[in-house]
Amino acid sequence: MANLIYLAVDIVRWAAFWVMIMGCAALVWPFYVVRNFYRLMTGGGYFPLGVGLIVADQVVKLLAVLYLKHRTAQCSVIDGLLDLKYVENRGAAFGIFPGQTHMFIIMALLTVVIILLYLSIVDQEEPMVRVALVLILAGAVGNLIDRVYLGYVIDYIRVYYRDWEWPVFNLADSIIDIGVGLILIDFVLDLFGTHTEEAKGEASA
Repeated sequence: MANLIYLAVDIVRWAAFWVMIMGCAALVWPFYVVRNFYRLMTGGGYFPLGVGLIVADQVVKLLAVLYLKHRTAQCSVIDGLLDLKYVENRGAAFGIFPGQTHMFIIMALLTVVIILLYLSIVDQEEPMVRVALVLILAGAVGNLIDRVYLGYVIDYIRVYYRDWEWPVFNLADSIIDIGVGLILIDFVLDLFGTHTEEAKGEASA
């Protein structure tokens, strides 16, 4: 029992520490952005990319509302594989943890703040990482807009095969997944690149 109490205390301390860190970041970040607005918005064309993806996500969601919401049957794109189906997702990505809208809004805001802070310090010579972060940021903002104004996220892409079916998702989810994939690819490339350089150094020695 004592061990459980100590563990609970450690968890509370850890949570309080990170809440404090996130709170400080949320307070400092707006001043940093104002001071470095031009550099952040023009560096490498990443700002237009992010805005374009957010606009595309919202336009596609509007089309989903107009053309899919009141359909009695889902729209088949590839028979047996891909349909368009209007779904109001009140959970997280792919419909998990439904009914936690306020928590997801807070988490999305923290994600946006952290990514913007990291974008301001990541090396300009890391284009893949910067693009990946912009993709994740754009996807998070796209779904955040839905949660704030609608209370749910509009999903419309249904992938399935026979008895198997993936949870319905949207363009913003796909953008986030691509961003995460790029970060993993960059990590693997850096890992193998480091090992290759070490091997070359040992061979030359």
